[in-house]
Amino acid sequence: MFEVPTTSIKTERGSCGRNCFNCPICGCITTVTNAAAQEGSGTDAQIVGGAYYLSCSTCRWDSTECGLRFERPTGLAAHISKLDSDSPQIKEYDHLLEHYIETMRTFRSSGVGSGDLASSLGSHVFGSLHSSLGLLNSSIRLLRIKPDRRVLAYEPKSKPSTQPVDAVATFLGIPYNERTSLEQRLRQSNGTSIIDINQLRPERVQLRSKRNKRCLKCEHILVKPETKAASTRFGIKMAARDKIPRIQITPPLPLSPIEVGREFTMHLRFVNPLSSSVYIDLETRSAASSLCTVQLHTSNLTLDAYTDPWEIPETVVKSSSTPISINSAAGGHLPMNFEACAVTGPHEQIVVLSVTPLKFESEIHFPIQVNFTTKVESHEAGESTDTSDVSKVTKDPVKQRISFWIVVGVGKSGPHPTVNTENTDHT
Repeated sequence: MFEVPTTSIKTERGSCGRNCFNCPICGCITTVTNAAAQEGSGTDAQIVGGAYYLSCSTCRWDSTECGLRFERPTGLAAHISKLDSDSPQIKEYDHLLEHYIETMRTFRSSGVGSGDLASSLGSHVFGSLHSSLGLLNSSIRLLRIKPDRRVLAYEPKSKPSTQPVDAVATFLGIPYNERTSLEQRLRQSNGTSIIDINQLRPERVQLRSKRNKRCLKCEHILVKPETKAASTRFGIKMAARDKIPRIQITPPLPLSPIEVGREFTMHLRFVNPLSSSVYIDLETRSAASSLCTVQLHTSNLTLDAYTDPWEIPETVVKSSSTPISINSAAGGHLPMNFEACAVTGPHEQIVVLSVTPLKFESEIHFPIQVNFTTKVESHEAGESTDTSDVSKVTKDPVKQRISFWIVVGVGKSGPHPTVNTENTDHT
């Protein structure tokens, strides 16, 4: 959210002049990566074609797949602009822009304004004598223009090919995993005819205008979005994503609208992203929410260390894939053989909650306090250890406790279903 001069916007065609590029595969922000540092080699001169390239941390795409390498980590926008300027679509756009600029310059120098030009080209001018006279005056002014200064018809710089092309056969000849999607083709500025995924190039981030520098509700200054991995704020977000358990609402979900005064159940899924086991303690307060009452059927659970799906034994997957025996979709009461906490994997569990709405036509949401405890190494907990003195090094892990609140949204509550008995015939 930085200020950009108007001249820079015109020069850069509304794109960011910094090293801001979108991934052509997933559309996320890419970062500049040093190939010499990644490969552990010596100097940058050992890398053929350049030591730097763009990489996406989301889908693992990098610009080397399309043959893009850079000698320096700066000035990448100018290098990409040169490649885009050579495309036929960009050349045709520049040629059309020059044609319209020359047309406007010709009419202004001849004394014919834009209003005269619009009225002379219009068709609905026969409503009155005044409009007819205006059309006549505009036509006379257009005829007074010298023949060498009149507007010529636009001639395209590159004419489309008239030879038949079997596009379907060409498209089917490419493997399915190497074909481009419609969304990927529309994001490319060098044309939508690219069907090979290896020909996609990173796109420059388009600039957006700010309507207001402050929030309309709280009047705070809007926070600058940090998308680069080198920033401190981005590092904090990455640490929070990797350290805090992921919490999701899992199906089956309650029917909408939710009936007031009728209890229904819902499931919360907890996933441990850490390489060590986590102990989670859940708390809820009835006074914290006046919209509903919440009952946790289990408040303590232990999640094992994160394990990749391909490393989980099949016996564990089969034993943990049993469905939860709760009829929550119907919004009924809990059966006698329900499970308060279902284990869906070694590092994830599902917690069952019972919710009873109290107010009619209101958005039901309630807070839950999450307290989780994990064991970390002494140097990760912030303790200073000196490797020269072996006696000061602590081998025992340190317990770390983190607490935070979450707000769970359920939906909108509705009234009890009523039966109309006024028009019922009694026999």
